[in-house]
Amino acid sequence: MAAATEEKTFNIPTRYKAVVYDKPGTISTKIEELDTPEPGPGDVLVRLTHSGVCHSDMGVMENSWRGRKFQSLHDGI
Repeated sequence: MAAATEEKTFNIPTRYKAVVYDKPGTISTKIEELDTPEPGPGDVLVRLTHSGVCHSDMGVMENSWRGRKFQSLHDGI
């Protein structure tokens, strides 16, 4: 038996709240409201409902990852 699929849609907000590392080299963050980016060719816009903080985020705040390419928000849901 095939499962019924329900189409869900939602409005993309024009702004969102983000935790920003505001003082590189220190363990300091602040909450900012930012503009929602427009995805470009080959990009996707992902809707996150929750996000965690990982131990690697501490390394970024303390600059121990200096010189390494790093993408945060790898703990989103």
